[in-house]
Amino acid sequence: MLALAFLVAGCSAQVAAPRPSETPTTTVTPGAPNTAANDVLYVRSIGGSEQASVLVIDGRTGATLRTMPDGAISRDRSRLYSTESVNGATRTVVHVTELASGHDLLTFTVDGDLRSPLFTGSLYQLTGEMISADNRHLVLTNTPYKNEKGWVTRLAVVDVISGAVTVSTEIVAPSTYGVLGLSPDGRSVFVDQFGDGAITTRVFDVASRGLADVSRAGLSANGFRTGGVFTPDGRWMFRVDSAGAATGGPVVVALDLVDKRVVPIPLATPGKSGSEGGELWSVVLTVDGSTLYAVNPAMGVVNEIDVRQLAVRRSSPIPVSRRGDGVLATIQQLLLPVVDAKRFMMGGAALSPDGRTLYAAGNSGISAIDTATLTSRQTIWRAGYLFDLLAMSPDGLRLYAVDNSTRNLIVFDPRGAFLGTISLTSMVPAIVRIDSTH
Repeated sequence: MLALAFLVAGCSAQVAAPRPSETPTTTVTPGAPNTAANDVLYVRSIGGSEQASVLVIDGRTGATLRTMPDGAISRDRSRLYSTESVNGATRTVVHVTELASGHDLLTFTVDGDLRSPLFTGSLYQLTGEMISADNRHLVLTNTPYKNEKGWVTRLAVVDVISGAVTVSTEIVAPSTYGVLGLSPDGRSVFVDQFGDGAITTRVFDVASRGLADVSRAGLSANGFRTGGVFTPDGRWMFRVDSAGAATGGPVVVALDLVDKRVVPIPLATPGKSGSEGGELWSVVLTVDGSTLYAVNPAMGVVNEIDVRQLAVRRSSPIPVSRRGDGVLATIQQLLLPVVDAKRFMMGGAALSPDGRTLYAAGNSGISAIDTATLTSRQTIWRAGYLFDLLAMSPDGLRLYAVDNSTRNLIVFDPRGAFLGTISLTSMVPAIVRIDSTH
């Protein structure tokens, strides 16, 4: 053991040396620049007791410029819809706030203790859009509670122009519900029902106040589902089920919010769904909403999906991103074997503004994939980090990568050069907007 310890120490000097794309971490002086970025970041932050907020962060110094209550974000990322309980939690004030300034544009009050349903099933999985595609309808819900009849979930659809409640209802069931989003006209609310070891997608019709199942037989989810991405017109929501019930392998679950149906799209994979990294899928849409990428560098595969045809157009192997490669990691695993906790992506893929490069986080590092050929250009590597959230600056000159396990936000340029680190004080499940200030 002593000999092995010396061997580990000797290997450390070799293996831990920075790769060309790395720069040694330096001590950050409060208030001083600590990244080569001139952006303002708007991030969701979850602190103690599941308290969520939107932090406005100076991308150069890492300083928090402003803190706002969390809530639904408009489709154009210009407005924030947050809620405040008043009158002994019997009424709710809805604040319509301009994100850039933090100033309220409008407030109105509705009956009941309601809030924006930001998370579904698990704190670590964001739901879809809480604003309809026409930017007029907002869905609110309560914190589900249990009585003698079962779990009580309240849904309310609010007209954010007039402040009127379009519909309000209570669903009493043996299990809870998580809100996915609304139809483009705000007349249908889509929810996931949790229970019996599976997830079933259902739809609440505003006019009839009825609740219907939109998952066909065999389409209840058995595996982890990623957060949803929406087409620009708000008609389709896409997410990956890591273990599709019908095929036993990963599928893209396409939810039609207009015709109220679910379409499974089986994904090409190099192995079984239970293989290493089977939960580390990410999905991202092109700007025009015509193409969807489902990528998993941990499994070594990328799928390109034709949104109009709802079918895989191309798939390609990419270099597998594994954690713990090298002599040092092998010896450490022999001496101190550990069982890794489950890890899920919160938004582990991003497209360059020109659509030519797809960035995707895997077990270790970030794959840069040429979308024309579906081949890997390079791996952006940073030792000691497990990235689960990526975002690009609007000008495409900076890539932001969040590691929630270490509470760090790393800034790269698209070629892989390290630009700095921002320390986070809490978990960040989403970067909702980036403003470039140059």
